Amino acid sequence: MAATTFVTSQHVSLHQRAASLSFRLLAWLIDGLVMIFAYTMIVGMLTGIYINNSTLAIVVFVASAICILLYPLVMERFNKGQTLGKMALGIQVISLDGSRPSLSQLLLRWLLLIVDGPLLGSIGMLSIIFSKNSQRLGDLAAGTTVIQKNGYAQLHIRLDDFQYDMPGYVPSYPAAANLSWRQTELVSRVLFSPKTPQRWNNLAALSTKVQQTLQITAHQPPEPFLHTILNDYRYYAGREEG
Repeated sequence: MAATTFVTSQHVSLHQRAASLSFRLLAWLIDGLVMIFAYTMIVGMLTGIYINNSTLAIVVFVASAICILLYPLVMERFNKGQTLGKMALGIQVISLDGSRPSLSQLLLRWLLLIVDGPLLGSIGMLSIIFSKNSQRLGDLAAGTTVIQKNGYAQLHIRLDDFQYDMPGYVPSYPAAANLSWRQTELVSRVLFSPKTPQRWNNLAALSTKVQQTLQITAHQPPEPFLHTILNDYRYYAGREEG
């Protein structure tokens, strides 16, 4: 399963698993069956009511079809980026910065279903396979992607490590303001890498490198030191933006 990296508006790098192509196809299949079933039920009920008025029947059937076609957009808007198919597979739509997608983003990716949706699946599948963040064309245009939902909660847990915006926060290393965004992106990538024996070596080496670069001496072990450096960097970056 592909790994996807998101950079939030706070310049925090987050790593997440993109939804696999098979999961997305199964979600499309489930949603397709839901839409077909719903439309069949609606048409079945209305046929008996409007059978004697052909014009009104056509209007009702077309309106029902439009409502069914709006199902993915409405569900993803009001159900945290999930249709029934996505809920069943444990996947969801998010923005590339890790936030919940806006209505305009969802509308754009929905409109482009006519290009890369189930009816022209090969286009969407190729885009998902070869794009960096496993995005179909609608996702590329809207700045969204689909991820495994079971890991999404971890993003918020990880963000709790960044305390720079808490009232009364006092930076420990003023020199952190001199770091570049790319340097802090590297720090966050190492911090949030899988917990392997090599990770601890990388943390120690990176801690030493950061101290040398900023000409400071850490008074913490490597991992908490690097967390503090990120907090301090974001604290000063936030003041500059303000």
